[in-house]
Amino acid sequence: MTVLIFELGDQLYALPLNQVRHVEPVGRLDPIPLAPSIFAGAMCMRGRVVPVLDLAQMAGIASGDPRRVLVLDPTVADLGLLVGATRGRHPDVHALPPARQQELTATFATPLLDGDQCLNIINLEDLLLQLD
Repeated sequence: MTVLIFELGDQLYALPLNQVRHVEPVGRLDPIPLAPSIFAGAMCMRGRVVPVLDLAQMAGIASGDPRRVLVLDPTVADLGLLVGATRGRHPDVHALPPARQQELTATFATPLLDGDQCLNIINLEDLLLQLD
């Protein structure tokens, strides 16, 4: 599976590349009235208003310096994810050995191994269920 790797705080996360429509720099975020605090705001992107979720806040980690918005494929969800720097894509990730699985922070991610680095791959279905 090919994934897009990005930073959340001091941890590395990834999303399957086929679930990401495009990556945008963080621009103007307008408040969303009455939205939960996990929403950083909304952005106008290519003629659409897209709500942007603060993924670090949802994972319960320090956000660091948000730099990018990962705009999800609309067939997955009409949503943007606020993240740190992107690290590019990687074509081959493997299951993390059970002894290292405690490194995982978020409940909506599964630990995977990229060489000797731990990646937390986002499960969008679990993430979206937590929004309900």
